[in-house]
Amino acid sequence: IDFRGHFSYPINDAFNEYVQLYTQVSIDGGGDPFIGPKLPGMLLDAGFENINMQVVQPAGITGEVKLIAAITMENISTSILKAGLSSPEEIKETVDELYIIANDKTTVVSMPRIFQVSGLKFN
Repeated sequence: IDFRGHFSYPINDAFNEYVQLYTQVSIDGGGDPFIGPKLPGMLLDAGFENINMQVVQPAGITGEVKLIAAITMENISTSILKAGLSSPEEIKETVDELYIIANDKTTVVSMPRIFQVSGLKFN
């Protein structure tokens, strides 16, 4: 993924807070929320050939794609608390607002950009 590509419209403070918290928790946990664009080079460095890449980004005004942010925020709440990045009350407020956004048919919400990268490695 490339979490920098995650968006909502209209711009929403709770959504932006979620993106910031997810990014920080991911980095603190040793992950890379921006690894997507790096993948082709990583495959090349590992000796792969015929690298193919496609970027997809689900988005919508209804449906499951709009629920992912709220569900993910709920699932990372323990990590957010352990890192001292937010209080239980702030997390609940953000989650509640993300569900409001998800159920509002006038908002657009995306998932992060998803990089699909493949290649061949010959021995």
